[in-house]
Amino acid sequence: MVSRGEASESASAPLLLESTALSKKFGDRVALAPVDLSVDAGENLAIVGPSGCGKTTLLELLAGLLDPSAGEVRECGRVVSRAGWQLEPHRRSLGFLFQDLALWPHLTVREHLEFVLHDAASREDRIRRVLDQAGLGQLGDRRPPDLSGGERQRVAWARAVVGEPRLLLLDEPLTSLDPRLRGELLDWTIEYGRHPDRTLLVVSHDPEIAGRIASRVLSLE
Repeated sequence: MVSRGEASESASAPLLLESTALSKKFGDRVALAPVDLSVDAGENLAIVGPSGCGKTTLLELLAGLLDPSAGEVRECGRVVSRAGWQLEPHRRSLGFLFQDLALWPHLTVREHLEFVLHDAASREDRIRRVLDQAGLGQLGDRRPPDLSGGERQRVAWARAVVGEPRLLLLDEPLTSLDPRLRGELLDWTIEYGRHPDRTLLVVSHDPEIAGRIASRVLSLE
């Protein structure tokens, strides 16, 4: 069950994302009990709850990275996931920042961003702009094994936002970072979420991060 927080300031905004009785099992283990939630376009939400309650599983179900055991997910009223079928993540307008970063060791920094953009217009300008913003402008030809932990975190962030997705999902995005990088990534994330056509869903165990990024908190019980 989801405990819904205070109503969003954009109460009249169109509904972007919705789930109904969404759940996931791995064999006999319940990874996520049925969840109903709704997210307005332009709203920034934090998903909180105790360890093991299914926060990451919920995020991955909403992104289409996991197949639900029951229930469904709708984007703008269209079903994009249900048991046995889902629309592939790359066919949705979303970005995902993984807790473990999930970088490909054989791809360069630039190739990570190119993989997301495909044949998007203004591709080179956008890649250059995001690399510069993330402080990676001189590292485009390096691969993850040749980068520091902080640089890898920046690459993951840049890959998540370079496509300018309308829905950005972040799984514990600021864990294990030094204070300077933590502050930079938090500021960048907040700035990204200020655009009225963008929606953020962030999983965090840190109430300060949840409070600064999100306008509403959903608590998994």
